[in-house]
Amino acid sequence: MLEVIPEELAPGLVAGDRFCLERRLGAGGMGEVWAARHVVTRKSVALKFLKPSRAADARSRARIVLEARAASAVQHPNVVQVHDVGELESGLPFLVMDLLEGETLAAKLSREHRLSVMEAARTLLPVVDAVRAAHAAGVVHRDLKPENVFLTPADDGATKVLVLDFGIAKLLDGVEEGASGGLTATGEVLGSSLYMAPEQIYAESDVDGRVDVWALGVILYEVLSGTRPTQRASSGQVLKAITVDEIVPLARLQPDVPAPLARVVMKMLSRDRGARPDLDAVAEVLTRPAGAPKRTRWVWGLVPSAALVASVVLGRQTTAPPAGVGPAAGRSAVSPSSPTLAMAPSAPSGEPPVVPTSAVGSTGRVLTTARAAPSSAHAPPPVPSASPLPQSSVATPAGSNVVLTLDRK
Repeated sequence: MLEVIPEELAPGLVAGDRFCLERRLGAGGMGEVWAARHVVTRKSVALKFLKPSRAADARSRARIVLEARAASAVQHPNVVQVHDVGELESGLPFLVMDLLEGETLAAKLSREHRLSVMEAARTLLPVVDAVRAAHAAGVVHRDLKPENVFLTPADDGATKVLVLDFGIAKLLDGVEEGASGGLTATGEVLGSSLYMAPEQIYAESDVDGRVDVWALGVILYEVLSGTRPTQRASSGQVLKAITVDEIVPLARLQPDVPAPLARVVMKMLSRDRGARPDLDAVAEVLTRPAGAPKRTRWVWGLVPSAALVASVVLGRQTTAPPAGVGPAAGRSAVSPSSPTLAMAPSAPSGEPPVVPTSAVGSTGRVLTTARAAPSSAHAPPPVPSASPLPQSSVATPAGSNVVLTLDRK
């Protein structure tokens, strides 16, 4: 049996005759990562070692080779590339990767609890795109979680998002990957089961890319609400939450999340994997998380029976009225940005001027009516305004009533 002592991983150790270890960056269930420097080029790199305690396990050794194969198969700017595979003299394998500066999404969430809708979309859209590229290359990640999403400063000052750790990926090329994504070790259950799809929990043999869709749904739910949808007090309760219990709808937990985004997240968490959306649909929603902008609709009502000359106070016009309505059709255009519509018609001879009445409903409906008057009537008084606004007039046959209705959707 191969024996490796943990003390051999220490600063100053030269791995593979090329990389001098400098400092330990972190560790997970399977391995640990060290910052190192190439002894000739002086380039900084990251070395990922299999934990010495697992070095004698053939399945664990196969996993690190699998990670190199899977990551190399996915050529995408948001996937961390594996540049080389090596071994120490003792036989302990390691991967050579780029040294990253930044933090994981898990670290960010532990500090900020949850992200805004726009930041969540900006962060997860590159992850969805990277996983989509992996699926196209025949690779299923099977271990997507915030710990495996890394945020690093880009050259332009923005944040670059990277997908890490293809250690338990599945290669859809008919080759046995040598490592199961099921519940095989203490620690792995609690470490990853919160993001496992039901078919992954059941260790079904035909798992495919839809397990990644589920995991991304859990991550989106978490970053938008600050809560994991399957979080429970024990591993058994976690499995029950994934396979049996109702998941609280995201819209109920966080009503401020736009409805299109909340709906697609809940579809991603469908226990029926056939009902989960594909990643193209997920990416489309993340591109415009609030959905299409609402359009302003105009409704004009006219009951002809008399002549009327009225001044309509106009604000800045941002939306054109429907075809055939407006100045080209002999009617005025009304700005949707104006909260009220003021009309000041003149009164018949011998009568006081008619003051229009307005009613504003909860939906933004503005209704203004005015009694018709002969065209020879006195001019209407001007409508007070903080600044001069353009005016236009509406003319109708004599003896008419005019109803202008603004319906803002």
